[in-house]
Amino acid sequence: MSTLSTGSNLQLLFHFAIFEKYFKKLQRGRGMSALAMFKELYDKGSKSLEIFRQQAVSPNNKKVLKEWGISDAAKMIGRTPQNLRSLETQGKIKKARTKKNGKRTERIYNLKEINKIRDYLNLRPSKPKGAKTAIIGITNFKGGVGKSYTSLTLSQSFALMGYKVLLIDSDNQGTSTYLGGGFIPDLDIRSEQTLLNIITGETKDLANSIIPTHWDGLDIIPANLTLYNAEMVVPNQIYEHRQKTGELFPFYARLKDALNSVEHNYDIIILDTPPSLGFITVNVLFAVDGLIIPLLASGVDYCSTIQFASMAYETLDRLPKIDYQFIRLLLNKNKPYSAQSKDISDFIKKFFGELLLTNSMIDTEAVSKATANMQTILEAEIHPNDRKTFNRALSNIDEVTKEVEFLIKQVWDSAQYREAA
Repeated sequence: MSTLSTGSNLQLLFHFAIFEKYFKKLQRGRGMSALAMFKELYDKGSKSLEIFRQQAVSPNNKKVLKEWGISDAAKMIGRTPQNLRSLETQGKIKKARTKKNGKRTERIYNLKEINKIRDYLNLRPSKPKGAKTAIIGITNFKGGVGKSYTSLTLSQSFALMGYKVLLIDSDNQGTSTYLGGGFIPDLDIRSEQTLLNIITGETKDLANSIIPTHWDGLDIIPANLTLYNAEMVVPNQIYEHRQKTGELFPFYARLKDALNSVEHNYDIIILDTPPSLGFITVNVLFAVDGLIIPLLASGVDYCSTIQFASMAYETLDRLPKIDYQFIRLLLNKNKPYSAQSKDISDFIKKFFGELLLTNSMIDTEAVSKATANMQTILEAEIHPNDRKTFNRALSNIDEVTKEVEFLIKQVWDSAQYREAA
């Protein structure tokens, strides 16, 4: 998809001018109640989100993934362009769609068409037969460390490789829902589509919450603000259960139990968690096979991550024993050319060794531009002036994804071993 047009930018500036006038009104409106101020702020903010969404999903009123030419498609499939042309000529694969590019006519493929060719050639990756679906949590109770960015980018990157992926947004802020599905969480998503009824015990059925995205092979369970209600309902259930039985209520197993009914449809399930160690996050910690913990190369974020590890240890120590295949730290939004960032990164590497992923998510202008257009870097079209930065960002994501894929294969291998035993 292309970036916002000049006309679109003018439209946004017009609305921002309205917001600026509104904020001046807030500064003057001392007699206005706090409740009324926040309501008006939310109402106007919701309209602004709708403007952004309309720009990102036009003209089809839904997000549409970009398409690839025959060279890129062949590279993704693992064949040559000549091989794809030959398969077309022989009638073994569907003839590619074409589009005009100046005087040239080019073959184009979307991800669904690429996956069909992978399936025909038996080149589509998947978990081994009989292996357990790998369930991975992206967690840290520090906000702003890039949990949603990591969850969404890894989910899309695995889908691009051909895996069948389920992304579960368990953060009531709904960032993965917004960027990943093109939904405005509190306008487009109903509470029953979120994990709310799973965490509160109203149902064990996750299937009705799953929504296909514009990425072939990638589904999402969305989130919105109503999900936070679970943090108020569950404590009452725990208290009432303890009063009646004197025992701890097994609230922590609800998500794990619900996943049993849908996980067989996927190779990988990735959970984006809220920035807290509440009842939702505890459910995630109890359900996963492994954890990726994003952190920034800063002293404050480093200390917060250590605190998270301590609190997670104390929490899990009170629950039935579970096993993880791995826990890894991931340096996020890393600036490898910053002396301060490098010093802290080296410090973290020294102390954590193999617990830290070798590759980090780097901070680039290309990623920021894509996010501003309600996209990830994997969805954005390459701009000629940003090609070098863009390709560097894609290469970095590919390296991180392959490292996480190696960890996921350990989950599959372990599951096979247990079943064989």
